[in-house]
Amino acid sequence: MVIKIDDANALKNELKGDFIINKQMCQFCGGLALRFGSALALVNAAAITAKHVDFSQVTEQIAEQYSVISEELPSNAEELLN
Repeated sequence: MVIKIDDANALKNELKGDFIINKQMCQFCGGLALRFGSALALVNAAAITAKHVDFSQVTEQIAEQYSVISEELPSNAEELLN
């Protein structure tokens, strides 16, 4: 399900400024940190690293490998004929 937001920045600013939401999210994240502190640190480090990775090179490499693999594999029609 996708909903269209008319002004994403205004929504973000309003959610950040809401005291109740901010307090509850702090309590929720604090509880997670107490229970799963080391795992949460790893997930956070992975998320920060993924945010700064340039995936365009990775997608180009995958596209190149896909074209090589698809050339090596016989098509379904060729398999059926043999």
